[in-house]
Amino acid sequence: SIGTNRLKDAYQFQEVPVPGLNNTSETLVLLNRQRMITSLKAEQRFGGDNGKIGGKVKLYGELHTLSPGTLDAHLPKPEQEELHSDYGYLIGLQLGIWNFGPRSHLNLFVRWAQGLAAYGEFAIPFGLDTEKRAKNAREFLIALSGNWELKKWFGVMVGAYARYFRDADPNKYDWDDGWEYVASVRPHIFMHRLFALAFELSYQGRMPAGLNPWTHTKLNPGIVKFSILPLLTFGKGTYARPQFRLIYTVSRQNEGARMTWNPKDPRRDMKVGHYLGLQAEWWFNSTYR
Repeated sequence: SIGTNRLKDAYQFQEVPVPGLNNTSETLVLLNRQRMITSLKAEQRFGGDNGKIGGKVKLYGELHTLSPGTLDAHLPKPEQEELHSDYGYLIGLQLGIWNFGPRSHLNLFVRWAQGLAAYGEFAIPFGLDTEKRAKNAREFLIALSGNWELKKWFGVMVGAYARYFRDADPNKYDWDDGWEYVASVRPHIFMHRLFALAFELSYQGRMPAGLNPWTHTKLNPGIVKFSILPLLTFGKGTYARPQFRLIYTVSRQNEGARMTWNPKDPRRDMKVGHYLGLQAEWWFNSTYR
């Protein structure tokens, strides 16, 4: 498939007001750089019919290109800024297996991206090189997702990922660069067709390549979260939707996480935080039962 996008930001788009006829004003578009994204996917499945164990292998790739342009083109040439063309690519692999248990699946994802693709299709690249290009940025991601259920009363969902990111500038020790990782497990107890009780335990952390910008020391932010989620659902199963949730979460930040807050922010001194809220979720295209 082939598509384009254009973010309303000076990186891709610029318009300026100019005088028009009869004391009116007009708006001229001076910069309009659209990002073109070409993607290709191939998938092979094995088994999975009639409740038997199935598996799949999926390959995925993207090519990102961005045309050149001139920023502030209405200014005299010495004050204009030339924006060079840019590009990037992404390759990914997914290995999946399902039907090894009731409503079960397990997926492993591996992805490598470079250049524009390392930032994502809707992100404005940052940490660019001296030519304001993203070609030297890179990202590596490995992720896991899974679900397993007992037919009557229990189910568990798991998810995790580890991601390495480095921006395009020549500095290898940026705070923006480094590893980030998340691991989460959410068991469910099905008490009734319309009611379940879920719990979630997760850990989120970062290992930045550079120093904390506030403390100028090496810190690795991390946070542990535990949630209790009474659920109102329409049909049993972890994927039954629509779903309404009451959620209470208690979280504990380590020193590295607390030092990421602005020094004047009161949350900087809070080791333990609490959250209470309501959530609702629909899947309009879901046929899962």
